[in-house]
Amino acid sequence: VFVPRLREFIEFSVGQRFGPPGTSTILGLTLSREVNRFQAPRVASVDDPEVLEPLPDAPPASLDRQLHDESSTRLWLHLGHRRFRYAEYEGLDAIRDRLLVGLGYYVGASLGKGFALASPDGVPGVDDAFASAAGQITLPLGSSIVRASASVESRYLDVAWRDVLSTAELAAYLRGRALPGQTLFVRGSFASGARTTSPFQLSLGGRTSVRSLPEDRYPGGRVALFVVENRIVVPWPQSAFDLGVTAFADLGRVWPGDAPFGVDSGWQQSVGLGLRLGV
Repeated sequence: VFVPRLREFIEFSVGQRFGPPGTSTILGLTLSREVNRFQAPRVASVDDPEVLEPLPDAPPASLDRQLHDESSTRLWLHLGHRRFRYAEYEGLDAIRDRLLVGLGYYVGASLGKGFALASPDGVPGVDDAFASAAGQITLPLGSSIVRASASVESRYLDVAWRDVLSTAELAAYLRGRALPGQTLFVRGSFASGARTTSPFQLSLGGRTSVRSLPEDRYPGGRVALFVVENRIVVPWPQSAFDLGVTAFADLGRVWPGDAPFGVDSGWQQSVGLGLRLGV
C-alpha cells in the first residue's frame, strides 16, 4: 500500500553553547512551519510493484487515522548539557580508520507549542504541544567501549498524548589483548510507536536489522533487535588496502502495535559471514 504525501517544511533556528566544548550547556530556539497533505492510498502486487491501482476498499482504521491533512506553526525551546572527553580508537566500525570518540554523556530536552496560523485552503490548522527528551552515555572499559542511549517524543493533541515514539539501545565494542585484531560488537535495541496520528511504521529486515530479510519485511509498531558480530582484521596486505572478515548473528521480533498492516513476526534470526574491504 502506497500513500503519496506532500510535505512543506521551513525552519529557522538559533542556538548558543555556554562553556568549553567538552563541558557545555546548550540553549536553542526554533520557529518552524509545516504543512502535510495526503493523496488517496494506492496498492501494488508483490509480483509487479510498479503498477499502482486504487485501494479497492476503504482504508483500515489504523491507516486512515494517519492520513489527515494538517498544518501548524510551531515554536520550540531546546535545552541540553554534555560532558565529554575525546579519545582516539582504531577500527571500530571501519577496518582500520582512526576515530575520535566522545566519552561521557549528553542529555537534552525540547518543549514546543503549535498554532493554527494562516492555514492553506482545505488544510486544517492544528493547535498542539510537543515534548521530547534524549540521552546518551559512552564509557571506556579498558580498550573496549560501552554505549547506552534512549529517547522519547510525543505531542499533546485533543486532550491526550499522541504519537509517542521511543527508542532505547545498549551497544558495546569489546576488545582484549588475548584476541588482537578482533572486535566483538554486540547491540540490543528497542523502538516503538504508540497512539500514532502521523505516518509511522517499523520493519524487521535490512542491513542494520535481521540481515537475511528484505527491508520492508514484517511491518509493525514495536521492534526488538539483538546483534552479535565478530569483526576480524586480516593483517595482510596493509599497504594496498584494508581487509577484514566478520561472522554475525541477528535476532529480532516485530509486534503489530497500532501500525497499519502490523504483524507479529515471531522471533526471526540470521547468521552469516562477511568480507570487509577498505580502499
